[in-house]
Parts: sequence; C-alpha cells; structure tokens
Amino acid sequence: MPSPKTGRHGVYRDEFERIGTLKNLKKLLAGARDRRFPVFHAPMSYTETDYTTWKHISGVHHEMFERRLFEEGSWGADFHPDLAPVDGEIVIAPHTNIDVLANTDLEVQMRQHDVEYIAVAGMVGTMCVESTARSCMEHGFHVTTFTDATAAFGGRPAYDAMILRYPLISHATLSVEEFLSAAPSAGS
Repeated sequence: MPSPKTGRHGVYRDEFERIGTLKNLKKLLAGARDRRFPVFHAPMSYTETDYTTWKHISGVHHEMFERRLFEEGSWGADFHPDLAPVDGEIVIAPHTNIDVLANTDLEVQMRQHDVEYIAVAGMVGTMCVESTARSCMEHGFHVTTFTDATAAFGGRPAYDAMILRYPLISHATLSVEEFLSAAPSAGS
C-alpha cells in the first residue's frame, strides 16, 4: 500500500478511503484463507540494474524509477503488514511490469496448483490488476475482478471507467461481499 515514504500516498489516499480498498482487501484475504483457497502474492520490486540499464522505459517505469518506488530491499517493496503472506501461501517471483503474468512464474504456479478460477485484487486496479486480469483471461483462466478491492489512478472518473471495463476482461465483477457469499470452501 503506498505510504508517505513512497511519495505516492496522496495520489491514492482519497480513493482508498472512499472505496474502503484496504479494509476490503483484508476481508477478501481472510475469506480466501478461511475457505482454504490457494493464495498467490505478487510482489513488485526493481533492482539497481533495472533502474539503470533498461533500454525502453515506459511512462509508468519512468515514474517508478525516478521515485525509486518498489526498490528491492526498500520499504516500498515490502508487503503491507495486514496483507503479508502466511505459511502455505505462494509468493511468486517479483514482477517488474504491470502485467504480473507476463514476466513471473505466476502462470506456472497456478497450473501446478490446478487453479482454473482466479480472483484478481490489489491496490491499483487500472494498472497491475487490470493488466493481469486481461492476461489471465486471454490464457484461459476464469477471472473475477472486484469493485471494492482495488482503486484507480485518476479518482472517481477513472474508477467508474475501470469498473465499466472489468466485465469485458473478466467473467465476473463483484464486490468482496458478493464473492465471499457465493464462494464455496476449497473442499466443496
């Protein structure tokens, strides 16, 4: 979760509070754990080599590189304490692009654990969540996105547009409460 230490906290704070993003992410994670769903954590981090040697740097990378956001070993690359992995959960290789499936072991890990249905949530819905959901759908997974376990860069107008796009790139777009109410236990 962005904080004053990363320099991006103010950009998202109002939206996180309006939507209840952190509260809903915690509720979703607790519900997944209670139901014994496999949980995959997708950390983002960059090394000094990434910051200094990339040939083609996108706008999002310029932002992250200039501010040293998600720098390996820094506070910004740590898991939020309320959302940190516990024993038995899978932490995939850190991603350096906004599509987690594109350059990590996420797909291999999901296939190794017989995962067909995935629910994608996270802090910034218009970046990593949207890109990863789209890729997972294209790779044949059944994808659920959330209306309240994410937020958008750009405030309410960007959020509203994101929520309109989600049904085009996922099979279900639900609130955390709707998802947990409909989700059976892993053994069911």
